[in-house]
Amino acid sequence: MNDRQKVQYLAEIIAQAEFVGFAVEILNAELELERPNIRRVFFSLQAILNHSANISKIIWGAPGRTYDKSFKDARTSWIQSVLGVNETSILHSREMRNNLEHLDDRIDHWSVDPATMGNSVDFYLGRVGGIVVQGAPPQVFFRQYSPQDKTMRFFDQEINIQDLVIEVGRVKELAIGVSDLLQPHRIRF
Repeated sequence: MNDRQKVQYLAEIIAQAEFVGFAVEILNAELELERPNIRRVFFSLQAILNHSANISKIIWGAPGRTYDKSFKDARTSWIQSVLGVNETSILHSREMRNNLEHLDDRIDHWSVDPATMGNSVDFYLGRVGGIVVQGAPPQVFFRQYSPQDKTMRFFDQEINIQDLVIEVGRVKELAIGVSDLLQPHRIRF
């Protein structure tokens, strides 16, 4: 990979990280309101997940999607090395984004599997257990976000949004640093 190609991938990581930042600004602004717009809250959460997944795809690649496997392997290996990330990074998993991306499949599964049937709750802002109905089946959360814990839940999967955003910021700063080293003639503002 030449320096121009490396800079292009790093620039995309930086752009996607900035998009995560925009979504965090929307989320925080909504959560400051006395009565936040729930749809805007979940819009911003989904944007955080989508743009984080785009960073993940640049770092680890997407299965089966490449014109040249050896180039992709070299690219992902180099990016992982310079950004100091591995499979333990919260960015590695795209499961939560995939849940939202393939929402129809998840709803189909819920609809036909009696074990998952229950009181469905969607777009819930608060901690799990905040809704209690005596004698009712357990709640199934399609989408739930706890501002107190900064965790998002979809069915039985959970992700800490704060941890994800911190990792995105860390990776962004490293990408900027490496990009600057590869372009010593550029002046950064």
